Amino acid sequence: MGFRFRKSFKIAPGIRLNMSKSGIGMSAGVKGFRVTKRADGRVQRTTSIPGTGISYVETHAAGGSFGNSQVADASEVPTRKTTTCPNCGHRYTIGKANFCSQCGQQLV
Repeated sequence: MGFRFRKSFKIAPGIRLNMSKSGIGMSAGVKGFRVTKRADGRVQRTTSIPGTGISYVETHAAGGSFGNSQVADASEVPTRKTTTCPNCGHRYTIGKANFCSQCGQQLV
């Protein structure tokens, strides 16, 4: 089991500063809609129905855009080298992680 840390601070109405072991992020919004700039640089947009537990989350890479963008040519899509954790089989991108996010195993 992996070690986790998360702390959130309200810095203004509707704005939070979020700290975790992976870095600092920020989120802004109101009940039902929130946009978050995560510590890893990705942008997350969350839409929910307050009080129901129902929500929809979209996460996009740093610098990416929301919406339905299509790539004209498959050669333009960058390829990522992935492998699996030797302990639990979870897939991860080579060079992005030092520890498996599922089991905490140190990755080589």
